Amino acid sequence: MIKGNYNIPWKMEDIIIRIQNISSTIICEVRHCYREANQVADALAKSISIYI
Repeated sequence: MIKGNYNIPWKMEDIIIRIQNISSTIICEVRHCYREANQVADALAKSISIYI
């Protein structure tokens, strides 16, 4: 989603585009982490998703 060509949910499109723009100007690494392995981030993402 950040580095590839995927269908972006319209509610997240502005956020993803901003991340893509920022990440193209700095040295960074984006990696996938399964939600089962990162329960704190999963809980945070679920709680925030109701506001997006």
